[in-house]
Amino acid sequence: AWIGLGAFLATLAVLRPRVWLRYTVVSTVIVLVVGLLIAPNLATDQIALAGRGSGSRFVILNWTLEAFWSIPIVGIGLGQFGARFGVIIHNTPAWFLGEFGALGLVAIAGFIITFLRWAWITHQAQVEPERSLALGFLAAFIAMASLSLGIEALYQRWWWLVMALIGSARAIEYEGLRDKPFSDQGRRG
Repeated sequence: AWIGLGAFLATLAVLRPRVWLRYTVVSTVIVLVVGLLIAPNLATDQIALAGRGSGSRFVILNWTLEAFWSIPIVGIGLGQFGARFGVIIHNTPAWFLGEFGALGLVAIAGFIITFLRWAWITHQAQVEPERSLALGFLAAFIAMASLSLGIEALYQRWWWLVMALIGSARAIEYEGLRDKPFSDQGRRG
């Protein structure tokens, strides 16, 4: 989640610096206030549990590389990682690399790059307020793509929703309806 948030904030900082600044200031104040209210009540074991997990992810990534190098072109096969190592990868690109090999990594990279490209093209082609909506689609997709480094993102329904919104906006743009804003396109004919 922190990776996704970081990617979202980086996108916002580049494309809308004033919005990023407001968001960052308000978020920092909220985190500080909530932290001051909650921190005295946290038990030592709760703090220890919050820090675990990243080490095991690196072990799983090492196993993923081991699986990849055993059959680098096509991978070890769908579902074989869990059978072989007894765990789920929880990293979409690593999952594709381990179970589908180099071809799988190219496939997931192409998938992600295609949606990023569509979102960017749509954002660039629009005027306000549609441009802001397209920016929201782009930022949401970047956050979800980044989140896929820590979870299996293809099982997340909201990522599919964001991709559907990007695809719909791109289709409207591609069909030559660009001179009409999104809100006017239902009134044709």
